[in-house]
Amino acid sequence: MNWNAKNTLLPVNGLAFRTFALAASDFHATYSACVQTLKFSTFADDIKAKNLPPEIAKDLPYKVDGEQLWAVIRRYISAYIGVFYRSDEEVINDLAIRQFYAHYESPAAWIDYGMPPLSLNSLVDLLTHSVFWITGGHEFLGGLMQYVLHPAGLMGRIPRDKSEGDTDSFYMIAALFGTTGKTDQIKSDLCTTVAAL
Repeated sequence: MNWNAKNTLLPVNGLAFRTFALAASDFHATYSACVQTLKFSTFADDIKAKNLPPEIAKDLPYKVDGEQLWAVIRRYISAYIGVFYRSDEEVINDLAIRQFYAHYESPAAWIDYGMPPLSLNSLVDLLTHSVFWITGGHEFLGGLMQYVLHPAGLMGRIPRDKSEGDTDSFYMIAALFGTTGKTDQIKSDLCTTVAAL
């Protein structure tokens, strides 16, 4: 889904371009710089890389809830994949799995996503990673909607000599967040705000 979403988001005059205050010449360079930071990791590795102080990490909802969500998704993926594959050899010998996994290793798709060698464990981790970020990650982004509902909130661009975003900026950021984290609360908040305009 996100791979196909680029066709709506990334063209000049697409949704993301119109949301943020970047010149056309800078937009794709900015996007490319962001993509270069993407690296495959398990949630535990992601948390570890943040070097959070233990006294903060132990109660941080992102970490605590994220670990629980990751564990549930990984158990499900492991059980499901385990029906079809019981060993690294079975995974590696499946042409469709090799082609799927190669997509994440391909420079055409990503800029060195840092994939480990294909194995049963790395396949389960990749699928867990994908489900985790497509569900939990988008729900987290949707939770940010409260910050974009007010004109003085988080806008992708604010007109020169103004302290608030204009109507166009509001609609662009609301559409981006609304389609990223589709929850009933977002839809309700968005409809209420749009009706007030």
